Amino acid sequence: MIEHREEDLQETWYSTVLSNGLNVVLFCKPLFVSSCAILAARCGSFDHILEDDQGHRISLPYGTAHFLEHKMFESRGSDAMNEFSLLGASVNAWTSMEETAYYFTSQDSDISGPLRLLLKLGQSFDISPDSVKKEKGIILEELHSYQQDPDTCLMQETMRSLYRKHPIREDVTGTDESIKQMTRDDLWQLFQADYHPSQMVLVIVSPMDPGSLLTLIEKEEQQFSFPSRLPMHRIIEPEQDPVIAEKTLHMDTHTPRQMLGYRLRLPAGSAKEALEQEWRIRMILESVFTPLNPQYQSWIDEGKISPLFGWDLSIEKNLSYLTFFDETAADDFQSFIAAEMTSIRGNGVDEQLLKQLKKRSLGDAIQNFNDPVSMAMSALEGELEGVSMFEELAIVRNLSSAQCMRAFANLDLSDVTLTRILPD
Repeated sequence: MIEHREEDLQETWYSTVLSNGLNVVLFCKPLFVSSCAILAARCGSFDHILEDDQGHRISLPYGTAHFLEHKMFESRGSDAMNEFSLLGASVNAWTSMEETAYYFTSQDSDISGPLRLLLKLGQSFDISPDSVKKEKGIILEELHSYQQDPDTCLMQETMRSLYRKHPIREDVTGTDESIKQMTRDDLWQLFQADYHPSQMVLVIVSPMDPGSLLTLIEKEEQQFSFPSRLPMHRIIEPEQDPVIAEKTLHMDTHTPRQMLGYRLRLPAGSAKEALEQEWRIRMILESVFTPLNPQYQSWIDEGKISPLFGWDLSIEKNLSYLTFFDETAADDFQSFIAAEMTSIRGNGVDEQLLKQLKKRSLGDAIQNFNDPVSMAMSALEGELEGVSMFEELAIVRNLSSAQCMRAFANLDLSDVTLTRILPD
């Protein structure tokens, strides 16, 4: 087990890779009264087509990762929620585009019991075909509730206009068709490919002694048997088709909505380079499209935007986009955003404001170290992306206004779409 130290924040943590490949990260927080442990697999909704090094491919229904997450809670013929509760712990899980994570929180000084249960929950496959059939109705109901939500539909339809091949076109839950055709074999194939310890990360933030935790983890892992794994990789085809320029939908809603989306063309680079690029562009957007901008309130007063206006930015290896959204039917929403984006390139931004934003961002990040759940999730994200939360803090500290402006100026905003949702 390797000990790490971050001097500026006075943080100590430990890491090791077990013989079966499981990546373990332990933060010892003696003054904390609660603990959080997260076991995550590199397994998400993007795992639709997988290929090994020999060129063998498997195609899985959309939503397989989310369906598997549901069934893992009922694996081994028991109710995991109830088991954790009896041990004084609260358990939950999530499936995103790129990972599935199972986690618990506990205020007990000894988390040995729920930790053993977490390892069993995330690494034991005992799912029957009959239980898969029963689950389909539950997941279909979940999907249909999302489909009736205007905000979810707005985002989904924008992604379908921006991307013609990428799996982000489909909801993490899947589609009606994919859920109905799901089989136990689909779940088993994904479990074999992505739930191997070499594809998983365990992060624990706890007052418990890290040596005792590691001894327990090593002992528990010896109980599991995993077949040798041929490495599988996600296949995501490059986008070559043009975006759909405009789309209007009608739904049962009281308020109209609009989303302007840009498919960003950015050169492929390392995870760290992508994160640096995202922070540089994010700082510019924060300085203009938030109440920190002195003009922001006047935009609201003039009806150019509403108080519910917002934006989102994602820059990753195979997926980079920028969206602006609002509850408005204004015909000039797209032209307003485009004009402001052009103005930024011509006039720049206030350097003092960027310094203020850096301080605020660093403060928000440091706040995570006061909460076991936030800290564990930040650490997990760093492990999965290959850029630790401490490296991310360094990226923010080293941002310069020149870097930010250069990154923003180089954005190609030619791939743009507008999605509207109007009341029936």
